[in-house]
Amino acid sequence: MNGKIGNKSKRISIAELKDYLSKRKCDKYIFSSNYQSNINNYTLRCSMMFDVLDILFNPNKIFLHNANRISDADSQYVVIERAKYAYIEELETGIIIDITCGSISTDIDNHTYTVVAEKITK
Repeated sequence: MNGKIGNKSKRISIAELKDYLSKRKCDKYIFSSNYQSNINNYTLRCSMMFDVLDILFNPNKIFLHNANRISDADSQYVVIERAKYAYIEELETGIIIDITCGSISTDIDNHTYTVVAEKITK
């Protein structure tokens, strides 16, 4: 499995992740290869910020986008497909979410993507 899982992380289902995030106020979601320990052996470098993280079911997908730019042809988005479960680690300024994706029936070809949710500090 790619990605780093720290000792303070808690494993939750995708449904639990949706419930968990709905109870917390976050103003920014960062998808960045800088937080990933082993994604594509560092052949991909990216950092994108979004203000919305939607969780869709059947099939499980994590959809990162900007709310007021969803219809623009040049708007950026990330869709993480085949989401199986997540590890969360709550920090003072935000939440690190390691999302594990792959086949439901096996853990052989899993991939882990990291999203950092920054808390509103007003």
